[in-house]
Amino acid sequence: MRKLLFIAALVIGMSACEEKEINLYPSIEESAKVDITTGDFEESAIIYSSAISNAVDEAVDGDGDIERVVIEGIWFELTPKSKNTAQSMTVNLSIKKWGTEEYEAILDDFTFDIKEGKVNFIKELKAAGILVLKEQINALALGTASNDIKFEIEGDVTPEGSEVNVELEVFVSGTVVYGTTI
Repeated sequence: MRKLLFIAALVIGMSACEEKEINLYPSIEESAKVDITTGDFEESAIIYSSAISNAVDEAVDGDGDIERVVIEGIWFELTPKSKNTAQSMTVNLSIKKWGTEEYEAILDDFTFDIKEGKVNFIKELKAAGILVLKEQINALALGTASNDIKFEIEGDVTPEGSEVNVELEVFVSGTVVYGTTI
């Protein structure tokens, strides 16, 4: 019995010394916040490059090699304020293409009720805009760029003539795919 235990311990000890490469998938989440206080609105919101870089650094073991970031979700968090008289908003959300003055649509003419909480719009997303977002987040995660991610949010409210007074936060979440050796 002692020989069997010794052999088992030896096998376990030897296999523990082997280096193994594994992939890990920690999540990151960042946001950009704007206050909207007019009927027809056009606002800019920024996720700073340092926020993405810091989130990736915190999620990834220092010895790991980042492969990519997979976008898991994008949504709004809405907080109505006391002076709000609008019932709903119609919103266009665009992302600025780096190195140009052009914006790519992520969301077009999306209407939702003004109430506290999360606003999902996964089915309404525009593929070209999400591709720009994905490319920018990956460039920041891989350290090949240092630009901020800039969104433009524009739209109007219902009923016409009502006053909107809300805080709108654009959230982006993703999974960092990276390999490390253990």
